[in-house]
Amino acid sequence: MVNNDRGSGGGGGGGGGWLLAGALIVVIAIGVFFVFGGGVPFLGGGGGGGDINVEAPDINIQAPSGGEAGNAN
Repeated sequence: MVNNDRGSGGGGGGGGGWLLAGALIVVIAIGVFFVFGGGVPFLGGGGGGGDINVEAPDINIQAPSGGEAGNAN
């Protein structure tokens, strides 16, 4: 009985994780649809998202120098 209860609890936690992952996938899919496919008629999108201009931000990440990495270790 106790083992079964623990298993059920674990399953519940897994379900929550899948729900969160599913919601994230849906949000990403909607974003990609608007950027590349555009146009949801009931939102007034009509003919497609040609007017949407999305630019990737410039991200500059510099790794620490070899000397600093050596000192950290």
